[in-house]
Amino acid sequence: MNNEYEIEKAFKRADTGKQTILAICNHDEREMRPYIDWFYKTLRLTQKKYPSVKIKNAGATDAMQSVLKLKTEKQLTITAEISYNKLIIKTNKECWGPQPYFCFKTKCGQYIWENLDFQENNCWTFTFDDDTIPLNKIEKIGIATNDRAGNSFVKIVGI
Repeated sequence: MNNEYEIEKAFKRADTGKQTILAICNHDEREMRPYIDWFYKTLRLTQKKYPSVKIKNAGATDAMQSVLKLKTEKQLTITAEISYNKLIIKTNKECWGPQPYFCFKTKCGQYIWENLDFQENNCWTFTFDDDTIPLNKIEKIGIATNDRAGNSFVKIVGI
């Protein structure tokens, strides 16, 4: 399957009246401009075959929310506090997925991802100790999650 095929498939679907998302992405650090130029050239050439299909540029979240007709929800908030050597994370509503993403940066520059311990509705903990890593070796903590409408939330906690 190649990219021209996916572009054509998206236009065919949209031409039948179905709302359609066509997206591009890149997960590495190569120069993307040549690929983006190719994509837009191919997109415009394909669009000529489907004059009734209108293009709307949108970010991933806006596109998903529009096509899936997701309702705006109250903003998700994340609180994080440290009591002794225990990090307590709470959200004001349900997150998408089983737990927020949790990582930390050590004082020596290492980035580490860990699982959290589920406590109760919208509450998770992590204990910094000799079995994990002592709190005095941590520089920053990162917490991220999404709500059911696709909105992303990130919190950085300096130690």
